[in-house]
Amino acid sequence: MFSIIGCSISIVGLALTIIVHLVFWRTLSSDRTVVLMNVCPIFLMGYIVFLTGIEKTSNSTVCTVIAVVLHYTFLVVFFLMLTEGVMITYLVLSPFRKRRIVVPLIMAAYGTMLNVLHVR
Repeated sequence: MFSIIGCSISIVGLALTIIVHLVFWRTLSSDRTVVLMNVCPIFLMGYIVFLTGIEKTSNSTVCTVIAVVLHYTFLVVFFLMLTEGVMITYLVLSPFRKRRIVVPLIMAAYGTMLNVLHVR
């Protein structure tokens, strides 16, 4: 019951964050916002998969698919948060460089996890 309530509150918060950022995109647009707009939908997908799949453990194939999707989504979120940390470090250590590193970092966040899944 606590998980359902907590995830539901998080889903509402994530949906509001996405809506606000989409409405005010021209004003809020930055590299950190791009990373945030990648994190929010992945978190949203993870919570929705968790809430819909929490009771689907009787069929082992469905349970396995849900577990794989949840692991992938939350590992991508971890790597996207690592991407945000790397970007903040990059901004602090070299504030006058204007090279955009957000696209390669986001691609690495998604790609690294695909490579991890492919190896197995």
